[in-house]
Amino acid sequence: MSVGPEETTNEEREDYTGVKNKDLTKKQVEARKRAKAGKYTDRNLDGVPDRDQIDWNELEAEWQWVRGLIREIPEIEQLFEQAVVDGAFESETGINNFINDVVDSDWWKTNNQFARDAFAQRTTDPAAYQARVQDATNFVEQQARAIGATLDPATVAQLAERVVVDGWDQQGREYLLREQLSQRIGVDEQGQMFGTAGQTIDSLRQVAARNGLSFDELYYQSAAKSVAQGLTDNAYWERQIREQAASYWPSYSEQIMAGMDAMSLASGYMNLMARTLEIDPNSISLNDPFIRKATTMLDEQGNPRPMALWEFQEELRNDPRWMNTDQAAQSISDIGTSILQRFGIL
Repeated sequence: MSVGPEETTNEEREDYTGVKNKDLTKKQVEARKRAKAGKYTDRNLDGVPDRDQIDWNELEAEWQWVRGLIREIPEIEQLFEQAVVDGAFESETGINNFINDVVDSDWWKTNNQFARDAFAQRTTDPAAYQARVQDATNFVEQQARAIGATLDPATVAQLAERVVVDGWDQQGREYLLREQLSQRIGVDEQGQMFGTAGQTIDSLRQVAARNGLSFDELYYQSAAKSVAQGLTDNAYWERQIREQAASYWPSYSEQIMAGMDAMSLASGYMNLMARTLEIDPNSISLNDPFIRKATTMLDEQGNPRPMALWEFQEELRNDPRWMNTDQAAQSISDIGTSILQRFGIL
């Protein structure tokens, strides 16, 4: 069905503001003249005055927050103004339609619920919002100390804002903050790691040392970050270290994987070495050539076998250091005495 120039339907009505008279129907031209003479608006030129625009200054106090919320988002402000013109707020249906328009807006779709709630609070109750940001700041600083992350004030402020806007303090979303903090794990002003990161590194470094291994700081920091992010745990990294130690000490591979340390397993050799060479046992490391030889021997079939302690002691007595011990002096003295006795001198 065709529509004549003077039979404009509701669906076809537009805001003709700025359109030249020659492009309007006769009724629209007359409507424009009446609106101008009557000092009212008629944006669709249908001859019916638009509803009064809201005078924000005359709104009651409880509506003032609406003003801030709507005016800060151009897209929502436009929807609101159109709803006022259409009289949407005069009926429950109109209000629901306005709400639906907001939900369908780009602003709503590109911001999650946490962001929308934070935005509404920041606009409607700035004091409460700032208190919330301060709580988030304290939360970030507390989590940073606990995890071992070093943050400057600007980063703290940035992360606190994300906590509020993205709900990083809500159940099930804490990992988002933890992920950010884990990337900032480092040393403090004294060059020391602290928090759970420091504990993780100390624990892993001790396991490595007690099994004769060493790793660079990057390895330990990577482990600490992974644990802090929740991607792994201490047990995972300890198992990695023990697997390397097991291949390093094949004679004790099963015991090491079961949780024993090479230091404990080799303690018999280390104590015997300390007594035989009369040296401080703390000065003996797992990587001492004598200890390595005693604990990594192979039998005739090529299978790992620890050296017998009596064999180990014989090896030690071939070390030049043994000749300077009291044991060596006593042994030589005993040999001299025995010879003299054989000759009947003593």
